[in-house]
Amino acid sequence: SDTAGSLRKSEPIAVNDKMKKSLKGMDVDFISLLDLTCPNDKCKLMEDGVPMQFDYGHFTSAGAKAVADEIVQRLRLADGS
Repeated sequence: SDTAGSLRKSEPIAVNDKMKKSLKGMDVDFISLLDLTCPNDKCKLMEDGVPMQFDYGHFTSAGAKAVADEIVQRLRLADGS
């Protein structure tokens, strides 16, 4: 049903939010893949005409590289490098 599909799609959001909340007050940096790949609730399926995902949750090589590059950049910023 449509509702079941909606629930499945909302599950990663709930897990993401729970992880963020559980780490509040701890000296850790949380990098959300959901926030990286779907800023402002708009998922990046293509970048410069190149597909970023095969399907929901599976990156292409280009998508994996783009996400990894962004994670490295954020870790460097958090570390002050």
